[in-house]
Amino acid sequence: MPSTSLFVSLPEHVVDIIVSFLPQDDVLSLAQCNSKMYQRCIDKLYSKIMIRPLAKIDPSVESEQGLIWSVVGGTKHNVYVSDNTDTEIFKRRQEFLLDSLKTNAALGKLIKDVVIFSNENTMLELVQWIKENALNLESFKVIGDSQALRLGATDFARLKNLKKCQINHLTDISHMPNGITSISIGFMESFKDEENHMRNKQDCIEKLLALDEIQLSSDEVSSLDFLKWFLDDIVLELPKLRLKLKRIKVIFYHGFDHYNISLQKMVTQFLFLHCELSCLTSLELIMGCDKLGCGCLTSFVDNLAGYEFNNLTNLKNLAIVEKTVNRDHNFSENLDVNICRLLTNLPDVGENLQYLSIRHTPPLDGVLINGFEGNYIRRRNLYEKVLPTLRSLKVLISPSFMQTCSCYEVLTSDLLWNGCECEYCLSILPLFDEFIMNHSYFSKSEGVVKDVLSITLFGMASSIMAERVLSIDDINGNESEFSLLQYPYKSAYWDFHKPFSVTCFDDYNCHFNKSVFESLCKVAGHFLSDYANNIFGILPNLDLVCFSGQKFYKKQV
Repeated sequence: MPSTSLFVSLPEHVVDIIVSFLPQDDVLSLAQCNSKMYQRCIDKLYSKIMIRPLAKIDPSVESEQGLIWSVVGGTKHNVYVSDNTDTEIFKRRQEFLLDSLKTNAALGKLIKDVVIFSNENTMLELVQWIKENALNLESFKVIGDSQALRLGATDFARLKNLKKCQINHLTDISHMPNGITSISIGFMESFKDEENHMRNKQDCIEKLLALDEIQLSSDEVSSLDFLKWFLDDIVLELPKLRLKLKRIKVIFYHGFDHYNISLQKMVTQFLFLHCELSCLTSLELIMGCDKLGCGCLTSFVDNLAGYEFNNLTNLKNLAIVEKTVNRDHNFSENLDVNICRLLTNLPDVGENLQYLSIRHTPPLDGVLINGFEGNYIRRRNLYEKVLPTLRSLKVLISPSFMQTCSCYEVLTSDLLWNGCECEYCLSILPLFDEFIMNHSYFSKSEGVVKDVLSITLFGMASSIMAERVLSIDDINGNESEFSLLQYPYKSAYWDFHKPFSVTCFDDYNCHFNKSVFESLCKVAGHFLSDYANNIFGILPNLDLVCFSGQKFYKKQV
């Protein structure tokens, strides 16, 4: 056809630009047209590979960053496919990729970045082939605690072009290629005093000094092992060592009975004595305090803000994740007070900060102790005072926003019975009223069966909505909040029953399944859009708000 001939005749650089904006399936189709299109498409298909059980969601909601990944996953939008069938499809797609790589080994040289969301169905043989043959690999990341999928000493020796990697044992630091600029501490194996684990201490120091980024593990024991080695061995050798890192992720958590007091002290020592915080442009904090009345969070954020040190003068990106085992409003409000204290006192925050992400960990069923309207209003007022000062903010993210709102029944009840009055919501909201009138669930925290309430419905649903970007399990599996906008959306759907032990009343013929979930997401989107529009109104440079997996862009005037 003439149109096809015209496209083929375009200059290669123009075709490359067009291909870069195409979804994965369209690139696959285009690659099969002719040899020229194959050559233009093959780089994109194999350059960045993501292996995860959930496939991409509708490409129309993807960002430019999300489109660059080739996802090897399960089914797409067919919500009627069973879990077993979806698992089989995931396995077969991994097998097909492995077959293509074995058939044409040259394809392995095109692979630059690999991200694996580890799962019991992840194909070890495929991952092993990539580690052995993708010699141009620059970044390799495993999300989760699977040791079998991770890079080892022999892999480091072979992959000379690596720039980003995970450390799963202290010996890995000795084996890292010299070009590494970013390391994340994975789920470390049990600490062992092995011979030669520090056979070249000076080499390790040089590699640490060359780093731009260190991400400590979300796993406290793993972070403790790394910091103990760093402070006992490296700092002992070089007491005045200060790392000039651009990006850091740390965990600062005060648990029950001070069980992790050693980690708190080590994190503080590492940050304030051995990191040049004025060089930092990105900071990710997993933090919380499970002792009411304690001032440890306040002292920590005051030190970060520079009360005793000249810190964070160039910070542009900040992500904070709440860590707590409590289901009480008071603990979350304490965190919010200290987040706002940090934002208020950071030097030149109005001119510097461009990216802010805040993730809370509210209960999945929405049952929050002291979840009263007045407490919600007090938390909201905190941010209403602080957000307008962030004049340069371009991106605001809260993956848990809807789930947090769901803990306050006045909000969810108003949404369900007095919410959006558009034609769509007026027709669909009565369905969800019917759902809560005919379902119960097993409360794990209380050990009893309880009726589903509006807070329960929206709390459970919003946790699935958040999984479309990154879930709290991904963060606990050592993924970074800063990756949230870099990955394709997941096709996460809720069947209104699993995995929250929701059951139907005996006399009710239930028709709720995954096919209804998108309607609930749309209803929630109308609720969230009011918050997003208000925030756009007070922050002139804000371009994007992402609440619970739903993106809102500033309307072009």
